Amino acid sequence: MKPSILILEDRSILLEDLCDRVNKFVDCEIVAARSSEEALSATPDIALCDISLEEDSMTGIDVADRFNESRQVPIIFVTSTQDDQEVFDRIDAAGYPKTYLSKPVTNNELKVALKNALSSLDIQPSQTRSKRDSNFLIRNTTATYNLDVEKDIVYLEADGNVTKVYITTQEQPVVVSTHMKDFMSRVSSVTNAMQRISRSHAININKLSKIVDSKRNITKEKMLVLKETPTQLKLSPIYRAQLIARFNSL
Repeated sequence: MKPSILILEDRSILLEDLCDRVNKFVDCEIVAARSSEEALSATPDIALCDISLEEDSMTGIDVADRFNESRQVPIIFVTSTQDDQEVFDRIDAAGYPKTYLSKPVTNNELKVALKNALSSLDIQPSQTRSKRDSNFLIRNTTATYNLDVEKDIVYLEADGNVTKVYITTQEQPVVVSTHMKDFMSRVSSVTNAMQRISRSHAININKLSKIVDSKRNITKEKMLVLKETPTQLKLSPIYRAQLIARFNSL
């Protein structure tokens, strides 16, 4: 039986886009909703909810809480909010499986979130990519690198119009003339190992050693300790739930 996925988004263009992409990634029954009232009339297996619903008495978090009053429904929150700690604290405190994605949502981020939500139901996407090697070729002005993404790349750093690729075999990064978002999209064709942790950084989930409190823990910041590098990277609240869920499943 196909899982039912509700998509709650109050803007028609964004709702249509999310429906099209979810339908592409997962063999499922999609229920589209533009308001909390429409959403709560459904009984989905998974819900993808925009947090901010204009001209609505409820938020996406309120809808998610209602869904989970009587049964467990994994939630994927979508938001343009970046620094509202109160919102993130409320999501983190929720007792049901959840993750949240920052707009604009990339295909790779959406696929990973859907896979995690389906896993919590013991359901796997019918269109999962067949297992393949994770070799990836990158070039810059000085050299060509044939990398095994899952073994060789430690983390990425966005720097304007270029991406700095930190690898295990050298101290200095490989600088590639590509936006990090585009680089991540290319890498996702061979592996889902790369996980965005902030607007300017993404890590290889296989290189994550542990998650620790920042020494300046006034704002409850979390830092990521990576293998094969002394560098610690700040974890943005918007990616916290998704990163922790992936790390705990390793």
